[in-house]
Amino acid sequence: MDTAIVGSFGIFGFLFLVFLVILWTLLPFAVFGIKQRQDAQTKVLQDILKTLNASNVVAHKEAANPLPVVPKTPTVEKPSVPDAPEAEVSIGDLYADPAKSWFKKN
Repeated sequence: MDTAIVGSFGIFGFLFLVFLVILWTLLPFAVFGIKQRQDAQTKVLQDILKTLNASNVVAHKEAANPLPVVPKTPTVEKPSVPDAPEAEVSIGDLYADPAKSWFKKN
């Protein structure tokens, strides 16, 4: 039984090594296959960086020469109107059951 276990590890080990050799052979094609896409992304990012730097320069110039501050116009206070007297209504009246008042016994 010991030889069967050792033999199966040998077969799996050999298959694993074959798998690694295949992956190692394909690795350069995968690396150099994405190079064009990485170059295109780098170009786009450089363009974005140039745009951000240009907008930063404009913002810095505007901060150095701010627009004149317009004074706030004074507001005219409206004459106060006396408050109307509040009605005496309780919350119980608002949520009261109308049937109680309809069938109220005097």
